[in-house]
Amino acid sequence: MSASTGGVVVIDISDPLNPILEQTAAPLVSSNTAGVCVAGNWLYAADSSNGMVAYEVATIIPPALAGQVALGSSPYEVSVVGDYAYVAGGSSGLEVVDITDVSSPQVIGSVSVGGSATRVEVAGDHAFVGVSGGTFKVVDISNPLMPVVVGVSATSTSSSEIALHGDHVYLTTGSGDVEIQNISDPTNPFLAGTYAATDPVSAIAVAGDLAYLGDTNWGVTVVDISNPATPAFVSNFAAGQVVKDLKLFGDYLYICLQNFGFRVVDVSNPAAPISGSVVSVTGTAEMVSIFGENACVANSSGLMRVFDITTPMSPVIVESYDGPGAQRGVDVSGNYAFVAGTQGLEVVQVMQSDESLDLNKAQSKRIYVTDDSALLARIVPVMSGSADWELSSDAGVTWLPAQNENWVHFDATTNDIRWRSFLNWDIGGTAVEELVVEWVYETGTITSVNDIAGDQGGQVRLAWQRSGHDFIGDSQQVVEYAIYRKVVAGSDPVVAKGSLQNMSPVARDHSLAAAAAGWDFVTTVPVRAEDSYAVVVPTLADSSLTNGQHFSTFMVSALTAVPGVFFDSAPDSGYSVDNLAPSVPQGLAAHYQASSVNLDWDDALEPDFRYFRVYRDNDPSFVPAPENLVQEVVSSVWVDATANNWGQYYLITAVDFAGNESLPGSAMNVSDVPGAGAIHQYALNNAAPNPFNPATVLSFELPTQTDVELAVYDLAGRMIVTLIDETREAGRHQVSWNGRSGNGELVASGIYLYHLKAGAFQETKRMTLLK
Repeated sequence: MSASTGGVVVIDISDPLNPILEQTAAPLVSSNTAGVCVAGNWLYAADSSNGMVAYEVATIIPPALAGQVALGSSPYEVSVVGDYAYVAGGSSGLEVVDITDVSSPQVIGSVSVGGSATRVEVAGDHAFVGVSGGTFKVVDISNPLMPVVVGVSATSTSSSEIALHGDHVYLTTGSGDVEIQNISDPTNPFLAGTYAATDPVSAIAVAGDLAYLGDTNWGVTVVDISNPATPAFVSNFAAGQVVKDLKLFGDYLYICLQNFGFRVVDVSNPAAPISGSVVSVTGTAEMVSIFGENACVANSSGLMRVFDITTPMSPVIVESYDGPGAQRGVDVSGNYAFVAGTQGLEVVQVMQSDESLDLNKAQSKRIYVTDDSALLARIVPVMSGSADWELSSDAGVTWLPAQNENWVHFDATTNDIRWRSFLNWDIGGTAVEELVVEWVYETGTITSVNDIAGDQGGQVRLAWQRSGHDFIGDSQQVVEYAIYRKVVAGSDPVVAKGSLQNMSPVARDHSLAAAAAGWDFVTTVPVRAEDSYAVVVPTLADSSLTNGQHFSTFMVSALTAVPGVFFDSAPDSGYSVDNLAPSVPQGLAAHYQASSVNLDWDDALEPDFRYFRVYRDNDPSFVPAPENLVQEVVSSVWVDATANNWGQYYLITAVDFAGNESLPGSAMNVSDVPGAGAIHQYALNNAAPNPFNPATVLSFELPTQTDVELAVYDLAGRMIVTLIDETREAGRHQVSWNGRSGNGELVASGIYLYHLKAGAFQETKRMTLLK
């Protein structure tokens, strides 16, 4: 509470009937404190002389049970996102727990996954669930009250261990190998690659282009996954026991070991990892969750440990929680650890508010940057009111102003960025809804390599974040970016957008050196001092159903005006897809014979054409489907040798080498031979279907050979199109109208007349076009 002359007074109300004075936070200067409030890890005091004063709250405490909820069975893992905990609940499947009130968590939804749910990863509106003895399942959690399984992996083996990274899920198989499933469409995952592990994999962690595979033979293998289709061995090292869990944070791998303890490994050089000492724990270290400079380790004995990892290679146990049952999974969010185990889901408080008399200052802990080459940073707050912001690159020793979202240039590169804020009281108050800290490296950073939708393939859009030297007045000013593609042995050459002849001297020198290192020059992009850039670049080959996945690897080099001074990005990979379907086959004619139907149509014009598909059904309005597919042919003719064929209708589609299928083309000209049936009089039949969209079939019967004219009119009597104007033999005939006029334009919705004139016979009927 506030005190008029004493600053802030802290009172222990754990026993509401006997409040106890706990601590007094003296005012920063002699002043009156008019009011206080607590939000998150900060206490804010309104001070009559000093404005808004902030007290820091971020202290590890002896863990204590704050809430608990029983689950349908003994759970394995928990993942906390926002107000919900998503629990891999064993035989109960995926269970969703509302943790808005941590003292009384409530199960609000669940879904069966057809086996024992052992692992769960959450991304956006989907949860990816590992199922022991079965497949991994994709669950739509957009409505937490009603989670729904919407996707199943293409594997038929066990996937009890999974890791989610970008558009891929990495999962174990029954044999202990690792399968890589593409989940760009979560409802239709498909196998992208497999890594044959030497020993059965028991834990997976993925970051960047590397996967870390813990196994049951006391080892960890590092695998290059820059091309998920062909994962490649990088290195391995001994862990000391069966690996139960892995978490990668910064340059360090945190490992839980069966009957052994907790170990940290420096993987800043993945080819030569460096192991730290093991910290022994009672029982099996089952799972670890990293929060700030601390780690929480769940334990099979029920004795959860909290580690200080300020010095990562020398973790120190600072607190313990002795739970009532075995623990299997843990995730830390805010001040609480959410522990999954034999007692259901336990909510354990591991941090509490504490007072700091360090002025009206909010200050972050270290923001871990992936390497040590961050050169500039900026703060982008979403806030009302006002605050003064500062950034530090040297662990808080020196601070630089960071106002108005301006970039702050550090004197040296760093991997330790921190921010702080001095809150200013104004009439409307200060409220920070969101705080984003952005930084740039010396090199440009590739942010995406994405296929371009709606094209014939062969290219991707490469996007990257600016170099830290892409700023006007920089001492090593970047003048242009050069784009390179990795040379792949045996690949077909692709003509690049640039050449040595149109490059600047600096780019030419750098490209010759890059070529010697196995990189093809693609193009250059001029510097515009923008935060991000993008350019369309060619790939080596398309990914397709027939050829599989083909990744192309790219690098962006930021070039200065000084020869030999440049900054190469880390490489990144992507693939292109031909996702443009062929055009609709034209000119289909069906000639009905006594015991066959002769089909012919126009040849395909696309260079990537593969074959045509012929569909047949006795319903004139049928839709192409596997059950009515009757033939695949390369030529543009086909004979359907079938008797009693007059009631059969046909559609033709074109398929390219990427597996894209065109819309169907229907017969625009239909004829039969005399005597194909007993025709005794002229007849104009009803359009089928009617009403129709986009096309309908008009049929008629002739008892003898005669001149035929069949035309379509609007209700005002204006001719729209003439469909037939020629001599036809006796028999049954039909023609399709696709709702277009004689000049090829689509007509409007409405009622139209079709008029048949055959010799002296004339008849008119109506049909309705709906859109």
